[in-house]
Amino acid sequence: MLKTALVVLAAGKASRMGAVKQLLKIDGKPMVKSILETSLETACYPIVAVLGAHKKGIQDEIKDLPITVIENPNFEEGIGSSIVCGLIGAYMTSKEIDAIIFLTADQPQISKNHIEKLIVTAQNSNKNIVSSKFYGGFGIPALFKRFYFEEILTLKGDAGAKKLILKYKEDVVFVDFQDGNLDLDTPEDYQNYLNLN
Repeated sequence: MLKTALVVLAAGKASRMGAVKQLLKIDGKPMVKSILETSLETACYPIVAVLGAHKKGIQDEIKDLPITVIENPNFEEGIGSSIVCGLIGAYMTSKEIDAIIFLTADQPQISKNHIEKLIVTAQNSNKNIVSSKFYGGFGIPALFKRFYFEEILTLKGDAGAKKLILKYKEDVVFVDFQDGNLDLDTPEDYQNYLNLN
């Protein structure tokens, strides 16, 4: 079994939402907590949450979960800095990891099945990256094998997982993720999601 860490990126300011979007309620729970609990149902270890802008409020909601919490003091630099923090936090918790999955705290459709599908696909493939593919694009949740850990640590600014997926597309296998393009960035996004669910 591929020993896989999982990182939930939850450090952003969410300025377009006008509220702490990581704490918006989905099925009666803050979205970040719901995604972390889903992650804990998988075989992934460790589970890491990267916090930044709204650290205190989010930490209060997830303090009872058996996860590693790491703060990104440079969250304003962009998602690349949070990905680097997440990998460091995972490696500090367990040196045994063979792969790492990155996902964000604003993708409410993430499921245990999809996370497990990424891992199974990685185990059965000689490719080193497994990316979610959805209507209109591709990206995270995405899995990177240890082969890319050193390069992940060089990410900066807004360069995230998609930069590596594009750069090494011949080393990528894609997994369909229905509704994976749904992320909640604005009050309208959130209202539309509530109306449909």
